[in-house]
Amino acid sequence: MTNTYSSTKKRLIELLNNQDHKVIVLKGKWGTGKTRLWDDVNSELYQNNKESIYVSLFGVKTVNELKLRIFKNVCSTEETTTSKLFDTGSGVLKGFLKRFSGYSIEDGVLLWLPDVVKNKLIVIDDIERKHKSLDIDELMGMLDEYSENHKTRFLILLNTDKLNEGDVWASLHEKVVDVELTLDPLPSESFDIAADGNTETYLTETKNAVAILKINNIRVIRKIINTIAYVIKEGGIEDVPTSNWIPSTVLLTASHYRAINNPPPFEYIKSYNSWREVLPKKEEQPNPNELSWNKLLRDLGINNPDEFENILFEYLQSGLLNTAELKAKFEEYKTNDYSGVISNQIRSFFENVYWNPHKSEDELLDMAKELLPIVSKLKYRTVTSIISTIEEELGNFALAQQFLENCLDSIGNSFEQKKLKIIAYGDKCHPEISRKLHEIENLINPPLTLVETVERIIVNSSWGEKERFALQNSTIEQYENTLKQMENYPLSRFMTQHKQWIINPYDENFRKGVDNFIAACSKICLDEPNSRLSKIIRRFFDDNELAEKLCGDVS
Repeated sequence: MTNTYSSTKKRLIELLNNQDHKVIVLKGKWGTGKTRLWDDVNSELYQNNKESIYVSLFGVKTVNELKLRIFKNVCSTEETTTSKLFDTGSGVLKGFLKRFSGYSIEDGVLLWLPDVVKNKLIVIDDIERKHKSLDIDELMGMLDEYSENHKTRFLILLNTDKLNEGDVWASLHEKVVDVELTLDPLPSESFDIAADGNTETYLTETKNAVAILKINNIRVIRKIINTIAYVIKEGGIEDVPTSNWIPSTVLLTASHYRAINNPPPFEYIKSYNSWREVLPKKEEQPNPNELSWNKLLRDLGINNPDEFENILFEYLQSGLLNTAELKAKFEEYKTNDYSGVISNQIRSFFENVYWNPHKSEDELLDMAKELLPIVSKLKYRTVTSIISTIEEELGNFALAQQFLENCLDSIGNSFEQKKLKIIAYGDKCHPEISRKLHEIENLINPPLTLVETVERIIVNSSWGEKERFALQNSTIEQYENTLKQMENYPLSRFMTQHKQWIINPYDENFRKGVDNFIAACSKICLDEPNSRLSKIIRRFFDDNELAEKLCGDVS
């Protein structure tokens, strides 16, 4: 059962009005509004603010330090107490100190404290942030002493998910607590508190997303609202459908601040397409995490993530918003291409092909033909899936070829395609699409040479798709030319790195490069057996006990 904000407030008032409850605990997760709830109750029950005392345990090292904080807070709200204690004519402390020489004002304050807090409610917050030197037994002793002997009541605000000492709550509950109350507000209640009267239209979509994600952390919700407000300020969202970007903003911001249990990783969100769920699953056992993530994304209405998610993710990581790209993406959202029609059309096609026994093949082919004019607007993986579906399920190779040709013709024209970043690697595209993408990528960013590839791997102690691609697509001739052009330390470094890959290949994609290196070395030794390079190669392979790797009689 969820203890809503309103029901918890009502129950807390009942408990505070019952004088038999001397130590009450209001507990809940961080950010759910315990302090806010107390403030609301305090203003309603203790309007003159003299019957309650709020004190934080943050950094408190001793019980005496806590008592002094309580006393200070009393004096800050009650002038009569202060004047009574420190008046030069009839000051209690002055008389006390005259009577008991050697005592400090602090000692006098501590002795006077029971009278000061008599019949009051002391609210103790941040117990989980106390200094480690403050023993919990000392604190319980004070609670027990003052509640039993000095007619003082206590309300403890406890963050259950921030408590580091496992026995703290158990000890408090068992020995001194009379009654406990849990605050677990509805996401809608937390959102209304966080919004604080803001009535902007975009908040409706934001509130819906917060409810789907079941976020009731008020502080995180405020961060979400602030993030959305900043995106609006910088992006210019006039006429941009909120459904295109607000659900993603809520999800990514909440994930960034760890307000969701088991959120989908960013890479998973980025690659998600709702229509894939209707395709037959090849896995024998579906991944439980992916099933959960798919449902969450589907419920949020995040069907086809694009560059916006990248922009926002980078902003959350760095604090810097790429305003130019954001504005360009929002301009696209204003067109019909991003109205959701295309996404629904694609999903409908796959759904009917794989799950509608009442559609004829001719009807399904007609649905496929309706997608032809929009091929340039689709992602390459989507086009690849359409092509394979038409070939394998509908048996129409001519139509599949039309889709392929239309896609190849459009590559390099659209906004997304002009920003190629080796987007085909590992992306399971149709081979022809992948080849064309690489051609364009190579024009924009020329591929690495073999020397550049090896140097980058050595310097960075890592590698990426560009390095894999360079080795995977290398040739024996490239290696031969490279070896003939190198000398001294660079040649030694180049060959030594390849020796390591021969002995212990780091990556399966390097195998093609290693084989070409060995073949090029063998060819040089066979073609030019008396050259200096040939002698260097034979010595290198002999010294490293790799002579058998060289092909032919080169010894």
